[in-house]
Amino acid sequence: MNVVWTPLAEARVRQFIRSMRADRTGAAWRWVQGLLARIRGVARYPQSGHAVRELESARGHAHSSQTGEIYFDPCRVIYRIEARRIVILTVRTAGAHRKSARYVERPRGARPAAPGRS
Repeated sequence: MNVVWTPLAEARVRQFIRSMRADRTGAAWRWVQGLLARIRGVARYPQSGHAVRELESARGHAHSSQTGEIYFDPCRVIYRIEARRIVILTVRTAGAHRKSARYVERPRGARPAAPGRS
């Protein structure tokens, strides 16, 4: 299936990248590559995502099969399944606004915190 991005979704991804680049450019690049790989997986298996909770409660269960979402820390990617394509509708922050352990890089020589410590 083809993947099409809405202008809103593209703008939101750019915002995530800008925020990550303030910390480390390499981390932002790796995050984008991971996000695109995850979306390629959705294009192969569109029904693998979760039902969008906002739409499910607002419209009922019947419409939830047409939209889906995947989580890619620190965001949710919401998409619509059409006959021959997947439309990425938007990208939203998932949960609390926090830095993701997935893209935060430790300084050279730094050791990870012990379990239970941040």
